[in-house]
Amino acid sequence: MRKGILAILFLALAGSQAAAQVARPSPFWFGKVVSTERSRQVFVGLNANMWIMYDLPQAVLYQAWKGGTLGGSLATGSPAVTPEYWFKGGPHFPHIFVPAGTDYFRDGVGEYFASYTKPADIDTYYTKWPKQPLNYKNWVVMNGAADVGAKVRNRGYSVLGNVFTLKFGLILPDNSEIAVTESPEFSGANGKNNLVRTFSFSGIPAGYQVRLQHPGGAAASWTVTSGPATLSAGAMTQTANGQTVLTGSW
Repeated sequence: MRKGILAILFLALAGSQAAAQVARPSPFWFGKVVSTERSRQVFVGLNANMWIMYDLPQAVLYQAWKGGTLGGSLATGSPAVTPEYWFKGGPHFPHIFVPAGTDYFRDGVGEYFASYTKPADIDTYYTKWPKQPLNYKNWVVMNGAADVGAKVRNRGYSVLGNVFTLKFGLILPDNSEIAVTESPEFSGANGKNNLVRTFSFSGIPAGYQVRLQHPGGAAASWTVTSGPATLSAGAMTQTANGQTVLTGSW
C-alpha cells in the first residue's frame, strides 16, 4: 500500500516537473496589465509564436498573436489617458502593455465590465476607453432554451511551474456557482500555430448548458479536440461536468 502511495506521489511530482520545463519565450511571460484600450487584463506568452490576452472581469480571450520573445512592451501612456498612474507630472512606472507582432485575431476593443460594476463607474471609464455594447456576453448559462442570466466572477489565476490557469465562476440566480478553469498551451502540430485551451467545468446542474459564445476570431479556426463539448455557429457548448479541449489553428 505504501509503495503504491509513493508511486502516485512520484508520478504527480514528475508531471509537475514536466509541466515546469515547458519553455516560455521570456522570464516575464505573464502579467496583469492595462492598455490604452482596456484595464484589468492579463497577457500570457506561451511561445514566441503564441501570445494571448484575456479580459479578466468577463473571462474573455480577445487577442492572440505571434509576439516573438517579448510579446510587446510596457509604455508610460499619458496623463490624459490614465491620470491615476501619474504623480506630480511623471508616471509612477511604465504600466501600459502594448502588444507587438502579427495578430492571429484581435476582437473588437472596449471595456468589458463585471456585472456588479456601478453604472456611474462605467460612465467614468468610458471617458477614457472605447465603449463596448452592454449586452455583450462571452459566457452564457442555459436551462433548456432559456438564458438564466449567470454572472461571471473573476477568481484570479495560478501559475504552477510554467502552467498558467485562469479561474472564474458563473454565478446562477440561486447563488450556486459553476466553477470553470482554463489552461492554455501552444502546439506546433501539423506545421501550424495552435492554441490549445483546456477547460474544466464543475457544478453544472442537470439539464443546464454552459456556452462560450466568443472563442476568439473566426469560428472556422476552432475545433473541439477532446471532451463532450460541441461547436455550433462558432459557439462552444458544454452540457456536463468534466474537461474539454478547444484548439484554434493558424
